[in-house]
Amino acid sequence: MQARWAGVLCLFLLLTACGPKDSKDVIEDLTDRSQHLESYSSHGTMTINNGQEPQSIDIEVWYQKPNFYRVALTNTKKNITQILLKNKSGVYVLTPHLKKSFRFQSDWPLNSGQIYLYQSILQNVITDPKRQFRTEKNDYRFDVATNNDYHRTWVKQQIWLDRDYLPKRVNILDENNHVMVQVKYDKFKLDTTFDKDAFDMDRNLQGLPENTKQTMANTSKTLSAVTPGYLPSGSRLIDEETIQGMHGPIVVMRFMGKQPFTLTQRLAKTMEVSTSMKGDPIDLDDAEGVWMKFATQQHLSWTMDGKDFELVGNIPLEEMQKIANSVLNQTEK
Repeated sequence: MQARWAGVLCLFLLLTACGPKDSKDVIEDLTDRSQHLESYSSHGTMTINNGQEPQSIDIEVWYQKPNFYRVALTNTKKNITQILLKNKSGVYVLTPHLKKSFRFQSDWPLNSGQIYLYQSILQNVITDPKRQFRTEKNDYRFDVATNNDYHRTWVKQQIWLDRDYLPKRVNILDENNHVMVQVKYDKFKLDTTFDKDAFDMDRNLQGLPENTKQTMANTSKTLSAVTPGYLPSGSRLIDEETIQGMHGPIVVMRFMGKQPFTLTQRLAKTMEVSTSMKGDPIDLDDAEGVWMKFATQQHLSWTMDGKDFELVGNIPLEEMQKIANSVLNQTEK
């Protein structure tokens, strides 16, 4: 009898040890994963709810230690792919169907909080002392604060990891608990082996995705200006003119108000642009932008629909993003 009870006790202890982990155990595991991450590849879909028609972005991420990244962002409606690349030379925003590259210096992705990067997901969970943790049927769920300096209206994240700590879904919520952005993962692989030139700029710029060839062929040869659908309170358009630049016409729109700014538009040209200035890549609804600050002026540039846009002014970045997104959502005049 005594031996039988001893066997039952051993079985009970074994089953208990194999049960779900508590928050402390999981955080220790996530910390270890973060510190020893060698490489990974992932694929998923990001949905942006901007108050109009939801935007769907196909996202493929490659990472290789120590600090190489390749993020391919494809607008599924327009079939246009842009690539955010980081290698030894710097950070690039590439637009392959236009053979266009822009290189700048950046600490990205440190403190970027992009929810499609595994490191950002892990750090958001690990560093939030007020995190909420729960064990669901097949997942671990965390509710944590956001860590994105560029979106102050994003206040909370809901993160689902499977029992191997791989991401399944991330929601970004505003203060009213509305889902602003959602990323759903359908593929994730640790310890991925990449080609030697996987993070090379030329390879990624020349590797024209099949689904963008038609878009490239149909790029407009005429410049039609687009007016922002959103303006900061008190701002108004006071002047618009077309000037002749070295590579064609440039439409210049000047806006006055408490925070004056200028919006320029021109046809996109095949070119490589490189600057030693520091900047950060910025996710817009339909494009990848580059934000830089010069003394009292801020500069946000992006490429979409065969045109290059530049927004310059002493206005908050969040306002610049709203203006840029409203341009992306407007039709040509």
